[in-house]
Amino acid sequence: MGGLRKKKSPVRGENAAGPRIMHLNTARDWRGGERQVLNLALALRDLGVEQLVVCPPNSDLSRRLEENNLPWRAVYMGGELDPFAPRRLEKVAREFQADIVHAHTARAHAHAFRLKKRMPELKLVVSRRVDFPVRPNYFSRKKYLSPLVDRYIAISRRVREVLIEDGISPEKIGLVYSALDYESYASVPSADSLRLEFSLKNNELLLANVAALTAHKDQKTLLSAIALLPEPGEKIRGKKFPEYRFFILGEGELREALTNQAKASGLLDSGRLIFTGFRSDALVFYRLIDVYVMSSSEEGLGTAVLDALAFGLPVVSTAGGGIPEMVDPGKGGLLSPVGDPEKLAENLTALMLDPAARRRMGAYNLKKVKQFGISSLGRGTLENYRLVLESTRGL
Repeated sequence: MGGLRKKKSPVRGENAAGPRIMHLNTARDWRGGERQVLNLALALRDLGVEQLVVCPPNSDLSRRLEENNLPWRAVYMGGELDPFAPRRLEKVAREFQADIVHAHTARAHAHAFRLKKRMPELKLVVSRRVDFPVRPNYFSRKKYLSPLVDRYIAISRRVREVLIEDGISPEKIGLVYSALDYESYASVPSADSLRLEFSLKNNELLLANVAALTAHKDQKTLLSAIALLPEPGEKIRGKKFPEYRFFILGEGELREALTNQAKASGLLDSGRLIFTGFRSDALVFYRLIDVYVMSSSEEGLGTAVLDALAFGLPVVSTAGGGIPEMVDPGKGGLLSPVGDPEKLAENLTALMLDPAARRRMGAYNLKKVKQFGISSLGRGTLENYRLVLESTRGL
């Protein structure tokens, strides 16, 4: 069948126990959601769960799954109304003998919704990773409010609240936080090469934002805040404001608009702001920087913030979406209202002037991040699978 990788799927044995999970992800590129699918697959493997990840051919996720020796199949899936996708997915689901299809993207939800119409015996679980309301169009409302969906898994309390506001029963929504394998970060290489690449000085304070350049990440507010920072060397409350460099790592549709904003404010000419574009070595930057900064107006949870916690960094951020569920104000970082560059600049200034506070907050975050390990992701998700099956399997 077109787009189907010829790779043998696991087949149920006579003594197989527990649910068989078919994950469905439709993204070709690598972002936070795809990273969470990989983390979940790794965590469930550790728990002995039989699973298969279905994703597009030649996707970044498929390559990572292959590298980690996780079972996967490549299936071509067009837009939400692709008439052939459900048939392709049904073939894989029947061959794998899936009990649950777990949709990890909005498009995957649409395909799984129509797959379940063809296979009513399947249970349908949908992960919701964003904290903005469901689109008001007919099909979006239909697929989210349909009884065909057996359970939603929200990645933060804020996402759960939005689903309830959209009319979904609270009893139908589980909460399982996004997670990361923070122990593996010990193997991330040093940032010496980055210091050479960007000709950094030892006395510079280094800050970074790692996020796609899209509207809900709101780097427009971030750039406005940076423009409000004091000049290096200026006396602020009896202290000299430090020399600094600010890195923005990411690509997106707003790259040109943000670059123009930075030029207009003089930030680019000053050399203190650097747009790096997408970096495959983004984690190495966390070894380089002193402060992690986030400016999102909406954020399901924000795994880039979890990365900062794992590297023992203080966080300055807006209080968008689920970010306050990771950053404890005054303990692990400083939070400001969404879309408020003045308050964001004030918090940045305070932390940039206070190395003791940075060290204290970084140490706190190293402990905080342990709440977001991948083992809790696996156990929490497996419990939600058991809930949707217990009426028919007694699990």
